[in-house]
Amino acid sequence: GSREGILKAKCEIFEHLKPGGLAVLNGDDPMLNTVTVPQKTLRCGFGENCNVRISDVDDRGVMGIACTVSTEKKSYRVEIPAPGIHMTYAAAYAIAIAEQMGLSEEEILRDADKQAERVLERAEEQIELEKKRALNEIKDDVSTMAVDIASAVLARDIREREHTALIDSFIETLGESHD
Repeated sequence: GSREGILKAKCEIFEHLKPGGLAVLNGDDPMLNTVTVPQKTLRCGFGENCNVRISDVDDRGVMGIACTVSTEKKSYRVEIPAPGIHMTYAAAYAIAIAEQMGLSEEEILRDADKQAERVLERAEEQIELEKKRALNEIKDDVSTMAVDIASAVLARDIREREHTALIDSFIETLGESHD
């Protein structure tokens, strides 16, 4: 449903949060900004009302995104190897939680680098799978064209000029499917 219903469902999690727990919320969500809980609350986002602020965004398209995440303690320049502004929120949440857990700047950045490496590895694996799929599709297309030509040759007695034209057409079609 409704936005109010979604908010109500999101807020059910707070019923299970320990009294000394931490609520980390999207500070740019107007509906979540109406929520108050007895636990310590950090709001992450671009807005003035946020305890953990995202700024200086550098969108690099498919190469990822970079931003600065500033807490009460420190500012962190974060390089995220995945595209999308939504990834800056994930970085802000992670930094906010890591600081609350008492991790040092070095530990936070080292873990961020490890996570970034994993994201890149998964992306490279996905690229390799896509390359294999594309190559298999090309092989299937070539096989289909070869069978079509062979069928045409067997179906009729063709003269040398027609045979040459069929082969030239096959090669031309093959070149177009490679482009």
